[in-house]
Amino acid sequence: MAKKFNYKSRVFLPQKTKLGYFTVAQKNLGISQKEFSKILKISPRTFTAWKSSSSSFPLYASDIIKKKAGVSLPKEAKVETNPFWYTLKGAALGGKAVHELYGNNFLNTKHRKERWLLWWKEKGQHKSTIGKKKKVNLPKFSKELAEFVGIMLGDGGISKYQTTITLNKVDDSLYIIYVRNLIKNLFGVTASCVLIKNTKALNIIVSRRDLVIFCNKTLGLPVGDKIKQSVNIPPWILTDDNYLKYCIRGLVDTDGSIFWETHKANKKYSYPRLNFTSASKLLTKNTFKALLKFGFHPKIRRGGRSVQIEKIEEICKYWKVIGSSNSKHQKKLLKIKDGCERGLIGQS
Repeated sequence: MAKKFNYKSRVFLPQKTKLGYFTVAQKNLGISQKEFSKILKISPRTFTAWKSSSSSFPLYASDIIKKKAGVSLPKEAKVETNPFWYTLKGAALGGKAVHELYGNNFLNTKHRKERWLLWWKEKGQHKSTIGKKKKVNLPKFSKELAEFVGIMLGDGGISKYQTTITLNKVDDSLYIIYVRNLIKNLFGVTASCVLIKNTKALNIIVSRRDLVIFCNKTLGLPVGDKIKQSVNIPPWILTDDNYLKYCIRGLVDTDGSIFWETHKANKKYSYPRLNFTSASKLLTKNTFKALLKFGFHPKIRRGGRSVQIEKIEEICKYWKVIGSSNSKHQKKLLKIKDGCERGLIGQS
């Protein structure tokens, strides 16, 4: 008949003594920690906790160790057989805390209520955040705010309580830092970063209802599905060229790309392209118009979903006129600019 183990009784040992006890037992058995854990009917993690922490361990484990390894409990061991030993200890600590707070009158309910109200007025209410709105700065229109709007139009989304920007944790690693700093400087809040499981995507999240309302009512950004609501550049940006430049920067930094288009005609030809793509044809159309306004000659591609700058000299001009805050674009733009200046890249 299988032996019944006493799981409720606990053994208490000084930390160093306990570590030595388990180490000697394992050495006598000549097995690994993983194998030792199996003998004790626990996981390796639990066994590590028993060895390295100040916690107790069940009495049954000492019975197994004595039988298998021939190691008895040290003299310093204290065995607690009361299965509810922790409640007595907890009650003692709780009683001590109550006595410190209320003094000798802790059984006097009137006195306790008076002391609690005093504590609440002086300390408690200032620590509690339940039911309190977390503050958000609501800035005036600026080029930085226009860039934030461009980022939101590109890779952003707004729900009832959250503002989210989704970026690539690898390719946009430095840009993530830039965007978080931009949010901090504009709104005075620190955005959270949440990795999306089994992808390279990362969400930058601000959970503030006031920011959602500000983005929707003041900035003109939609709550919910952007495409179904025909997302577009807000009027306050469209009517100001300086704001418009920074908004385009945010758009291209998120939903844009710089790539090389290759053609073969006897020999191979490659040309750089600056591309912006959006599922919103209205947003694509207004981005196209904005680029025309700044002296570019963009092309509409992919059935109205993409806008491309295809002339090399205009891609170099984009760096001067619009610029980029995303390091992955900065490197490519500078490489193209340097190639043009050194005559390594021809004009298309």
